[in-house]
Amino acid sequence: MPSPPPPARPRIVFTDLDGTLIHYPGHDGCPALDDEDGIITLPPSTTGLRGVISAATLRGLARLRSLPGVHLVIVSGARSSTLDRRLPYLPACDAIAAESGGRLHWAGKLAARGTPVVADLCEDLGWRAVHASTAGPPTQGEATPPGLREGALWDAFRGLRAGGWDPDAAAYATAFRLPLRRDKSAADLAAALASLPPSLQSTSNLGCADVLPATSGKAAVGLHVMRALGADPADCAFLCDDANDLGLAALVGRVFVVRATDPSIAAAAAAEPAKFWQSGCDGPPASEAAVGACLAWAMGV
Repeated sequence: MPSPPPPARPRIVFTDLDGTLIHYPGHDGCPALDDEDGIITLPPSTTGLRGVISAATLRGLARLRSLPGVHLVIVSGARSSTLDRRLPYLPACDAIAAESGGRLHWAGKLAARGTPVVADLCEDLGWRAVHASTAGPPTQGEATPPGLREGALWDAFRGLRAGGWDPDAAAYATAFRLPLRRDKSAADLAAALASLPPSLQSTSNLGCADVLPATSGKAAVGLHVMRALGADPADCAFLCDDANDLGLAALVGRVFVVRATDPSIAAAAAAEPAKFWQSGCDGPPASEAAVGACLAWAMGV
């Protein structure tokens, strides 16, 4: 009697959201869209921006995740409240990381294969505890005012605010955003970030700086997920667009760039053209093309 075929080696397709799956008409090369068929408008983010995602992108990701051994994981710099509002519009996945990787939620029984959207999420409190020495204990949530929070991250928040900055911690528990003020220069921002203690790091995201624990970041949470699912980094892929994606992009075997939002992404793609696939268009069509190329990669086409 012939032996059954060996199970497929686990593969993880990581994907960013803003600028990768979600686009903002009139910004970052995305043309204005007049309620086109197949374009889904999302609820506004905390800052008021309203993004769009295409139904074709969602269908492509569902097909990708249906392949044997393939897991889909969302890794976003978005704050938790933005993701909460967007959940009904996001693709069904196996895990979702927010706040640039500081928080990780695994999808539960309601998000089993075949369901259309994310549901029944359970936070990985073990991962959250990894950042406890800098971001505070897992029991310290967004409801605690930043001025009262424990940890080096919130010491830095208070120090920056005292120095005339406007750090934004609304609906963040393991990170905060540092926008550039009109009365500050890029050099001022660089100096402020350089003064952070070694237990913290900063990344560039959506034209702002995100400050987070050194134990966090998309690369760190990506490695955590790979170990949990038993996947080799070389068997994983990443759909992305921005500078804060570079760490995870360096780890995986294949990278699909929807749009090089930051010059550093374009430079990385130029340095490794065999590893980096790049879209030649903008907006939802670029996402659809990237998902299609990733699907072909996963199928070995």
